[in-house]
Amino acid sequence: MTPAEFKGKLKKKEIQPLSLFIGEASYGFEELISLLQDSYLDRSNFDFNFQQFACREADMETVLNAARTYPFLAAKRLLLLRNLHELSSGGQDTLAEYLQNPAPETLLVMTAERLDNKGALKKLLQKHADWVEFKKLRDYQVPDLVRKKAAEKGRRFSKEALELFCHRGGTDMRRLQGEMDKLFQFLGERKNIEVEDVVNSSSEGGEASIFDLLNALGRRRVANALVCLQEQLEERVAPQFILTMITRHFRQLWTIRALRKQGLDKTVISGKVGINRFFYDTMQEQADNYSVAEMRQVFELLLETDKLLKTTGCNCAPVLESFFCRLMGRKELGGFGACHKNGLN
Repeated sequence: MTPAEFKGKLKKKEIQPLSLFIGEASYGFEELISLLQDSYLDRSNFDFNFQQFACREADMETVLNAARTYPFLAAKRLLLLRNLHELSSGGQDTLAEYLQNPAPETLLVMTAERLDNKGALKKLLQKHADWVEFKKLRDYQVPDLVRKKAAEKGRRFSKEALELFCHRGGTDMRRLQGEMDKLFQFLGERKNIEVEDVVNSSSEGGEASIFDLLNALGRRRVANALVCLQEQLEERVAPQFILTMITRHFRQLWTIRALRKQGLDKTVISGKVGINRFFYDTMQEQADNYSVAEMRQVFELLLETDKLLKTTGCNCAPVLESFFCRLMGRKELGGFGACHKNGLN
């Protein structure tokens, strides 16, 4: 069964005396273990009714004696046996006997990364236990999962912030949850999550160079921008993501110009644009670096570059280099990639 199906059984208190959590996505084990503790154990006698063992060190007779021990002032005991794939052959034989006649008052939860397909232990567990399989996350599953977990806490990612967060976290759910905890702590009472929040809350700085790139473009420093672009591409950051971030940045600069003309102060503008007040002065300076006519040209170039990226295939670096040069008024010599080739970085 899936973890979600197990949670459904848990709500109805229909859990079998035996459960196996199996798979590489071990972070999910801990969530279900915590739910089992909350559902079946009373904090007043928790230490009497919960024990855990690791198969590599534990004596199986000791483990099974604990499993046969009657609960103390409770309906159930919870016993956790970790890393079943490390259990010795002798230990497997001892455990196999218990699996055929488990103590009904004890919930024995076992975890494993994998089990031998030909082994008797696997067949017994498939027959007698709640078999819960944790499949490794796929890239395409991560955004929806992160969005849902954020929504559970009343938080909401912007499109760009979600993309950056998932890009940094990969498919390791333990890492994603750790980064999310830090992010929520950084946000405090704020509910909306922007790109700057993702960068500033993280202990890692690798993707922060995307902001060096954006600031170089805003300041019209083509040499610095090309260096930052090269770094991003070497880190395998998707070209389309880079262009999305540039589009977002210039949309913010354009909005700052428009709102300043309305006489609004920086606090109000920062809120409307969706940036931290700390970044406002820097972005206002960048907005002033482009005239209204140049801003219009920027968005035309962004649209043109987007189309080129979608039709050029894998050779994206020259397209972006050309865009940078044209964006900042550099005359290209010899086509795409000329700025880079002519030593401007």
